[in-house]
Amino acid sequence: MVGEPNWTRIAGRVAVLLHRANGQSDDPEAAAKLLGYAAAYLAARRPMPDSLADYFARAFEAAATATEAADGLPIEHRRIDALLRGLRLKRSNNRPALVIPRFELAMLIFESGNLSETKLKKIVAERFSVGESTALSWIKDAKPKVAKAREIFEAETASAK
Repeated sequence: MVGEPNWTRIAGRVAVLLHRANGQSDDPEAAAKLLGYAAAYLAARRPMPDSLADYFARAFEAAATATEAADGLPIEHRRIDALLRGLRLKRSNNRPALVIPRFELAMLIFESGNLSETKLKKIVAERFSVGESTALSWIKDAKPKVAKAREIFEAETASAK
């Protein structure tokens, strides 16, 4: 026989899942699990955590206030899309968020010395499985910071001698 669920443990899981669903990772799997936990609360006639209730309230509000757009899609499509996005079951840009591996990138640039930007771009693109334009953008953003770190490193090394 299955006993009463541990609602405290479930509330903890809900908190973690809400963080994953609403965070930078934009995790639709976490959002789907939240639906299951909400169903458990509702079926047991238990009050759900405020944060979970707020999560659903925002999604329902977004769906209820969706308006028709000039693209000709029926309002029902807009409401469904707003609900899916509000529940985080559909990613905003339809692809996972790209996390820049800043430390690894900085070390690669630091260790590359005077390697040409073209060669470095190819290495970064291959190492981190991104396109060359993305790699170049990362390099251009990181190079000044790495140069400053190199100056500090060299100054510290020189003063230690």
